[in-house]
Order: sequence, then structure tokens, then C-alpha cells
Amino acid sequence: MHQKFIVRSCVLVVTCLASAFASFGQAISDRDRGIELFRDGKYAEAVETLTRALEADKKSRLTRVYLGASFLKLGKESQARKTFPTGRFDPKEVGPKYDKTLRIISKPLASYTDDARSRNINGTIGVWVEFGGDGKIGFVFPVGNLPYGLTENAVWAAKNIRFEPAVKDGKPVTSVTYLEYLFSTF
Repeated sequence: MHQKFIVRSCVLVVTCLASAFASFGQAISDRDRGIELFRDGKYAEAVETLTRALEADKKSRLTRVYLGASFLKLGKESQARKTFPTGRFDPKEVGPKYDKTLRIISKPLASYTDDARSRNINGTIGVWVEFGGDGKIGFVFPVGNLPYGLTENAVWAAKNIRFEPAVKDGKPVTSVTYLEYLFSTF
């Protein structure tokens, strides 16, 4: 009797674990598939897939990044603004695997405006930047706002970054990265 109970319990535990791992694998797979759809320019499909992935793993900042980027590409700025995470990634979160990661060659400084300096305006502007597989900057999406032209100068600086794109499976691919520009009178 005890052996049957132990065997049934083990089968139940293995079945539950297999089910949990299958759901986890599906969430990872949906996230990765959504990122690929984004890179292929299939933004509506990416939104659908990434939304499903986000439902499975609500804490995935990487899913939110590419979901926000997909909304932005579809012209849905308010949804993008609600979706994009703020701040940097937790180093523990695993992102897409690349043969070679994005390499920034030059990152122009965002200039401080005279109006902002005279008013002693300090702060940081974060921007989400699309680094195209073609070597060109795609969108630049600011998170937050600083007055007197500082946000605009951060966007201008990001649009003028020179870089080598990330490479996956031997081909350059588009990636989205968060950058910050600090403005300080000190």
C-alpha cells in the first residue's frame, strides 16, 4: 500500500513539475518569439505574443521593453509609455543571446542649455534606443522629461550614437537598450 502511494505521489509530483516547466518554457519561448517578430517588423504579432509572455511572467522587464517598442512602432505612444520599464535591467534577468553584443563606438554628450543652466536645472533623462541591425538608430523614446530643451538634447545625442549592431546567428540584428543622460550644474 505504501509503495503504491509513493509511486502515485511521485507520478503526481513529476506531472506537476513537467507542467510547470512546460508553462515556464512557453513563457520564455513567447518572449523570444515576440522579440523575433519585432525584429522582423511584425509589430502587431509581436504585441500579441509579448502580451501573452507578459501575462505568464509579469516581472520580465525584457518582455516589457520589446512590447513597448512594438507599441511604439504601431504608433501607440501612450501604450508604449505605460509599458516601457523605467531604469536599468536587473543583471540577473537573462536577455537575448547574441554571438556578439551591441558595441557603442561613440556616444555624443547631451548639451546643457543656457536656460537650464541659469535656472540650475539638474536631473537625468533615460531613453530607450533602437539600435538597428542596419547600423542606424531607429526610435529614441525618452522616459521622463526635463525642461528648457534638456529632454530634446538627450534625444538628439542618442540619435547621433555610432555603433556596431548586435550579431545573432552570424547576422546583425536590431536590439533595444536603455541609456541615461545626466544633467548637472555641479
